[in-house]
Amino acid sequence: TYGIWADTNGDDGPPVVGEASISLATACYGVKAINGNSGHDESDVLYVAFTGEEALPGPRTKWDAKDFKEFEDSIEEVGNRLIKRLK
Repeated sequence: TYGIWADTNGDDGPPVVGEASISLATACYGVKAINGNSGHDESDVLYVAFTGEEALPGPRTKWDAKDFKEFEDSIEEVGNRLIKRLK
């Protein structure tokens, strides 16, 4: 699953976790399981973050996507390219 690690309201103090974390968790575990007061407690999730110009969302990113699948599809090319850098 690809997502963009971001925070739309700036630095609101530690822990520095952006809104994307809740969006990704909701996509993986469902809206009934994830909200601002309840999350996924298991230690079975790994975030891999990339930095630099190559990690920026591309022009094909659908910020106005109707659902998570459409958004993820729009960033898949960038995600696949970044994952290939891992050895």
